[in-house]
Amino acid sequence: MAGRWPDAFESLRRELSSDRGRPGFVDSSDTAASDLIDRLVPLVDEVISLGGRVADSDEPPTVAELFADIDGPSTMLVDIDVLFAAPLHIEVVSQLRRTAQNTALIVVWPGRIAGGRLSYSLPGRADHLDEPARALVVLRPVSADFPDEVPYTVERYPA
Repeated sequence: MAGRWPDAFESLRRELSSDRGRPGFVDSSDTAASDLIDRLVPLVDEVISLGGRVADSDEPPTVAELFADIDGPSTMLVDIDVLFAAPLHIEVVSQLRRTAQNTALIVVWPGRIAGGRLSYSLPGRADHLDEPARALVVLRPVSADFPDEVPYTVERYPA
């Protein structure tokens, strides 16, 4: 990725802000993902744990309640596994695209992103998802030896 860190992230944030409805996904199946996430956290305006929101609620929140106040300049969503719970009946990726219309959204994807596909869980399970990666940006962690090196590469998937 052109530019130096964190300027390269600012460029990505502008891209996600201008291309509403196109979230950025961090491929957390990569072993270097936690280092990338640690470097992104100070640069986003808000980090929201959806699992934490559910755990902190006295009653299960609705989808509207989970996403109601996500509208800042940039947001990172973590612990999104709760969205895959079959009783919620959420089209997860569609919901994330809708959320990305309100904020430059970075999602820590808990499944795999490979071969142009997003997946979560295993076939046959109620929480299984397997669909084409479209209208999103994938951040793939890379080794960065120096603090000014960009710690990811970018894959852009058209709509």
